[in-house]
Amino acid sequence: MKRLFKFISESILRHLISLVILFVISFTLLQIMISGLGKELPQEIKKNSYLVLDLGILVSDGPKQLQPDQLITTILSGDESEKIFLYELLEGIELASKDDAIKGLFLTNSLPSVGYSNGMATVIEIQDALNRFKSKKPIIGYVEEPTKLDYLLFSTADKLFMNPFGGLMLNGMASEILYLGEALSQLGIEIQAPKSGKYKSATEPLTQDSMSPENREQISKLLESRWDQMLRRYSANRDMELSDLKATVEKEPYYQAEEAVQLGFVDEIAYFDEVLEYLEENGASDEEDFTFEQVSMVSYLRNFELSGKEPREDRIAVVYVEGTIVNGEMGSTESVSGKKVAKELRMIRRKDSAKGVVLRINSPGGSAFASEEILREMYKLREAEIPVVVSLGSIAASGGYWIAMESDTIFAEASTITGSIGVFGLMPNIKKLGNHYGLNWETVKTSPYADLFTISRPKTNVEMDKIQEWVDTIYDKFLKRVSIGRKLSLTEVDLIAQGRVWSGQDAKEVGLIDYFGGILDAIDHCAELAKISKFGVDHYPKKKNKMDWIQEFLTGEARVNLNEMIQMPKNPIFNKLGKELEFFHVLQDSDSFYALFPFIIE
Repeated sequence: MKRLFKFISESILRHLISLVILFVISFTLLQIMISGLGKELPQEIKKNSYLVLDLGILVSDGPKQLQPDQLITTILSGDESEKIFLYELLEGIELASKDDAIKGLFLTNSLPSVGYSNGMATVIEIQDALNRFKSKKPIIGYVEEPTKLDYLLFSTADKLFMNPFGGLMLNGMASEILYLGEALSQLGIEIQAPKSGKYKSATEPLTQDSMSPENREQISKLLESRWDQMLRRYSANRDMELSDLKATVEKEPYYQAEEAVQLGFVDEIAYFDEVLEYLEENGASDEEDFTFEQVSMVSYLRNFELSGKEPREDRIAVVYVEGTIVNGEMGSTESVSGKKVAKELRMIRRKDSAKGVVLRINSPGGSAFASEEILREMYKLREAEIPVVVSLGSIAASGGYWIAMESDTIFAEASTITGSIGVFGLMPNIKKLGNHYGLNWETVKTSPYADLFTISRPKTNVEMDKIQEWVDTIYDKFLKRVSIGRKLSLTEVDLIAQGRVWSGQDAKEVGLIDYFGGILDAIDHCAELAKISKFGVDHYPKKKNKMDWIQEFLTGEARVNLNEMIQMPKNPIFNKLGKELEFFHVLQDSDSFYALFPFIIE
């Protein structure tokens, strides 16, 4: 009876969701038809307007495709705001610095932390763009409780206001890892985890109760490097002596508004309405809305699209790999399909649509098989004599570094997390758990290894020896890829591999990258290699809006995961635990071999 009730309930729920989707599509089509009656024109930007950069807008490395659940939420809530990606934002800041109508830039709100967006290297690229803007026009900032990453951007402001009840926390950086070894053992779950590389620590949380010395060493080194870079940027932007700043943050981690002003972290204390009055007095007044003349970054970029871009015959293709690399066709908001990336690279090559290719990587890696699929297409591009340049984002480790090996040049920020050249396997079994509840598995097989990947029993020593041999083989291939790609001997690669992670700063010293720089530097360098001076830029995957998704839905191309759409919000108490366990969701390879970097940097 209970099962029947559950079946009926699920059927009703699915029908309701289908009706909602149809309603949303109909409503959206009606909106589009109405808006289509008149041609949309660029918004007029009045003289002395401020460009408003609201950090609450999610900035991804590459174009984000609208998901079905986001479409429904957007329409029903009336929220028409759009996400923007890094290249767009950098381009918008550059355009505004030359725009006579723009008086300056107003920086506000706080960076959201979602998936792999807004990492430290990405934020530094934005900060560099703001500093270039600052050399021509003023930046005004308003903060309440900025994070350390927020403050990297706000520290560029010519005049930085803080709310009287605000404060600034500069308490260093930390990485906290949850170890489940003993807990899983008590539950009767055993994990056998062969690996190659003494620093390859991805499986430690599942098999151990504490951190290995090697893992503690590499995390400590990485954190120290990134914190030092952060302090150097704070001190440069706020005109402080680095030694004084280091002494200050070592003594006290938190500064209330008054103290923040005294120490030079902010310029003035003010309520938000007072900041608005300041902007109105120093720009132009919007008498209708009783505020300052302004244009949001999203609207400004939209204006640029509507006004039309100068067509260029020569094109540079920028292909984005953002999120965990998974096998198969289906990615998600926090993972990317290796097959889809490989297909995009293949189509660029076969159509001969670009003079050069930039691969932007913001990924901790994932499936070794999927990573190799991407690398193969990179090789084919170079074989076709198409210049290939790699731009490493906030993280490009393990499989995320693997796919960079077929390139002419690699760019990274000093704060980029990279390396982690190593491989591991995961072989769980629930024999003890099953036996505790009276479960028993009986097996009939034709060959000794027919049930090699069963979870009903632990692997024998002979089986583990074979699996370790396979892991070592993949690791050896990884070493060879790096050796050829970076023009290093196998001995040199082995010394800097072993699964160890490196900051971009240290990676350059050991030969894992070529130059410091962001995505714009990589694009310009690619154009130089292609011997072109004037060019346009194409982004893959292409940015999709509501109408694109509806068209795919109606043609059957879009796949809707109803289970994801009807999930209830997580209890905030368990959000942190959920974040720490997230990376285990992508461990779905049939062969269970991964090149993945798992731990979290706060």
